[in-house]
Amino acid sequence: MSAIFSECGGYRYRLDRHIGDGPPIGFMLHNPSTAGATDDDATSRRGIGFARDLGYGRLIFINPWARVATKPRDLWSAEDPIGPENDTYIRSAVAEVSSSGGIIVAAWGRVSPPAALRRAARARIESLVQMIEREGGQLYALGVNLDGSPKHPLYVKGDTVPSIWTIS
Repeated sequence: MSAIFSECGGYRYRLDRHIGDGPPIGFMLHNPSTAGATDDDATSRRGIGFARDLGYGRLIFINPWARVATKPRDLWSAEDPIGPENDTYIRSAVAEVSSSGGIIVAAWGRVSPPAALRRAARARIESLVQMIEREGGQLYALGVNLDGSPKHPLYVKGDTVPSIWTIS
């Protein structure tokens, strides 16, 4: 178990869980919550279950917004919800997963910032999809919400198998 946080502790850039043998699987969720180097939360436990059931040996969590927040309003009110080093860690994780035969699962769920931030949030997602594709990654999802966003792992059946996902 490991986690990479900013010096101030306000951003979690990466969360890793070793499960066994096999390639890594990456999950790109919305933003970090309470899981850390030694503690799991409901989402990380669910991701571990998916990774294990699908035959992956390691789980890497990354997020479009690295600001640690348990409530959406705390994320969206942050001066910098993305985090100054986030894209570097995302690129690194995508390259690591892709070069090892793993997959990246888009799993951020419905993104619902305040109206004034919606355009920027959409642009962030679009730029990350392009970045992942440039790094050789192919995005998968555990399902799709009505708005086209990839479902969060807490809201799908445990036997769900990822399928290729494209931004709509």
